[in-house]
Amino acid sequence: MFMGARSEERGRAALESISEGIEGKMEVVQCDISDYKSVQAAAATVKDKLKMPLYALVNNAGCGLSHGVSADVINDTNLYGTKAMVDAFLPLLFPDGGRIVNVGSGAGPMWLDQQDSEVKTMCTGSMSNNWNAIDLFMREKRNADEGEAYGLSKCMVNVYTELLAKTHPKIISNAITPGFIETNITKGMGASKKPEEGTMAIRHCLFQELKGNGYFYGSDAVRSPFYPVRNPGQAAFTGEYPWSP
Repeated sequence: MFMGARSEERGRAALESISEGIEGKMEVVQCDISDYKSVQAAAATVKDKLKMPLYALVNNAGCGLSHGVSADVINDTNLYGTKAMVDAFLPLLFPDGGRIVNVGSGAGPMWLDQQDSEVKTMCTGSMSNNWNAIDLFMREKRNADEGEAYGLSKCMVNVYTELLAKTHPKIISNAITPGFIETNITKGMGASKKPEEGTMAIRHCLFQELKGNGYFYGSDAVRSPFYPVRNPGQAAFTGEYPWSP
């Protein structure tokens, strides 16, 4: 197993804090998803160490909210950084049955729920057939509002994940929201769940037999719509819009 970290030192410290039971099974690889060269170097490092294809790629890195960074950094990191990771690591995955988990946010459905019907239709329809359409939409919609950027970028991660499922159907690609977890990204916002509580949907998408591809899962590991927000405990998304819990 490999854990990417912008700082190798901080990555090793994080690994030591969770290393019980996985000693010698995980390695830290320097990787800054906002830096294309760093992503490519990380993929090359991993490739040189592999003795068999990778089972899965989990894109957990992202920024926004309490990080205090600009809207451009948020959009470019959350969407384009995720795509850079997929582009670099997809060739290393098992070609039939490898898995990709993109960590999104409930902010994605919250953002999309506030848009007009045309945007909702685009984000749940034809846009997921073409990366150029996603890229164009992002370039036209992005602005300097950091809160807007976080919701927009996380919505686009969901749409991009559906595109992955269509263009690489033998790879199982899904997006998830971990829930309102207490991390640096939510610092001071009242989040009460511990980081380990945000892994349910990730583990589900990694290890369970899934009934579809390109889905978005809630923090309770139940299929959820791109909009509106589906809360834990509510009925699963049916796949048809409009949807109500």
